[in-house]
Amino acid sequence: MDDLKWSKEALALQSLSLWDENARFPDKYFRKTEEELVEYFISKKDFKVFELAKEIVAELDIPQLERLVVLRRDGKNIVIEGNRRLTVYKLLVKPDLTQNKHLGAEFEQLSRQAKLTTNFELDALVTEDISEGLRIIERKHLKSNNEVSWGDSERAHYSARKGVTDRQTILKVEIAKKVKETELDESLVDEVLGPGYVTTFHRIVSGSAADKIFGYKLDDNNTLIVEDPNFLDKLKVVAWNVLQKKDFNGNDINSRTVNTTKQITDYLSGISSQAIKATQNAMAVCQVLCKRTRSG
Repeated sequence: MDDLKWSKEALALQSLSLWDENARFPDKYFRKTEEELVEYFISKKDFKVFELAKEIVAELDIPQLERLVVLRRDGKNIVIEGNRRLTVYKLLVKPDLTQNKHLGAEFEQLSRQAKLTTNFELDALVTEDISEGLRIIERKHLKSNNEVSWGDSERAHYSARKGVTDRQTILKVEIAKKVKETELDESLVDEVLGPGYVTTFHRIVSGSAADKIFGYKLDDNNTLIVEDPNFLDKLKVVAWNVLQKKDFNGNDINSRTVNTTKQITDYLSGISSQAIKATQNAMAVCQVLCKRTRSG
């Protein structure tokens, strides 16, 4: 970090100002009062201000995950990134900032829990160069900070490792392991368990229809046992069909065509020996192509 452009500081809540040029505000809110800016934020249900407030109060004991971005101008600390969070903190300290009596009463309750004062400090990155501040805004809001969200498999793995023991979560984790036991090329395994495919895949193989058809059981160690002796072959068919978005009869495989219990039951019950053989042949061709692609 260039010390001439940025500093890391803990700033008291009372010293922080909302930014009237925030992209969330229409142009007509330029130079509006803090009360008017707060009122706009809480008037928008999509901003989920009260929901965020409940989360913040519930987790006040953990470190601040993300710093505010502050532009220091004319002696003021203007928050150019983090206005929704700042609005929450201001309401937790002063619930009567809003004219919405119902919401004000709810914030009053949260305020009594939080016990924050105007001296409460928030971590901030501070700059006097607006162009530097805008770079961070663009990275977060236009590029999503280059983050990749977790898919179903990652969420299931996290829940299982955290100790969540509901059957559905365990099935997703165990079936993901089974996919890796098939002869699918590693790149195809990653693809079917990745964004864009995994939701459809788990809807088919981890739901009640598959549970009944394949005869899923969990032993004392929560390891998946499957009664169907051809399960791995059929799992390959499902994975391949999901990736191709069609079954071997040319029917579409998507969130509309294999969504209900009946649709999934019909699809899984219809996986024939011919479909298994066709999948194996298609995979053999694909694996040759995958190896050629990786080798150059």
